[in-house]
Amino acid sequence: MTLTQLRYLVAIVEHGFNISKAAIAVHTSQPGVSKQMQMLESELGINILDRNLGRIVGLTEHGMLVAESAKAIVKEADKLKSMGDEVLQQDAGELRIAGLHAHAVSLFPKAVVSVQQAFPRVTVQVQLASAAHCFELLRAGELDFGITIEPPPEPHQLLAIPLGENPRVLIVPAKHPLLQRQPVTLEDIAAYDMLISRDTGVNWEVLRTFQRAGLKVRSIAYLTDAEVVKAFVREGAGISIVSSLSIDEQPDYSLGTINVNHIFGLGQSFLIFDPFRYMRGYGYHFIEKLAPEWPRKKVEREIRRCIYP
Repeated sequence: MTLTQLRYLVAIVEHGFNISKAAIAVHTSQPGVSKQMQMLESELGINILDRNLGRIVGLTEHGMLVAESAKAIVKEADKLKSMGDEVLQQDAGELRIAGLHAHAVSLFPKAVVSVQQAFPRVTVQVQLASAAHCFELLRAGELDFGITIEPPPEPHQLLAIPLGENPRVLIVPAKHPLLQRQPVTLEDIAAYDMLISRDTGVNWEVLRTFQRAGLKVRSIAYLTDAEVVKAFVREGAGISIVSSLSIDEQPDYSLGTINVNHIFGLGQSFLIFDPFRYMRGYGYHFIEKLAPEWPRKKVEREIRRCIYP
């Protein structure tokens, strides 16, 4: 049994049991992948891949166990390689982070500047991504950290560090009638056209709250992010509920904000990363700048707890 065989198996699973795509991903030929899988099955004495008329359609019951172990072993191997890179380049590398627009504006800048000052040879890559996209990028090893407003599903085997609670606010045009009603009710909000932001889970939680109360939301537009939503609200197109992270520190006199925590509760932000990937020093630095209550030793303990429960 070789690490190459296990890596091929993981690639097959991750590419939907398409041998051609798996072969491209591991930079080899389709016959080469097939031969290695046959050798692995022969050595273990079990069928790993479920075949129908010669075509791979999934994993056998035993194959599921083998694939799960293979994925963990491949991750550990990649982790060891990263450890070697860390020894050679203690203060150099790339920090890849992603999150919603609100996170990129309110949370990333200070932490990123601190990393660049402490580690001048580190380049930083920032991209906008939904929670689901962050989880996908992290699992694929294409991202170091994602900041989301929802924890990852347990099967993803990602670690979530809470960054704190974020109030939710109702934003309305200046001089809107709801600014005169304190406190506002769910029924009050349901009476107006609602703008929904596609890039955040805040509004999906809001919609579920309306559904549980038996109220219908007058959703008139689904927009790309909170900044676009705010622009539409300013023009009187409707009202919306956003995270307080989306609200600038400088007062915006064209918008009115209303606290709705009594209706929807507080939201929360999470810093998500893969505990199976070796973290370099600047990664720990980034975490501590975002969450001072999470110094390196505490993060390392949490990683060990996650890997060895």
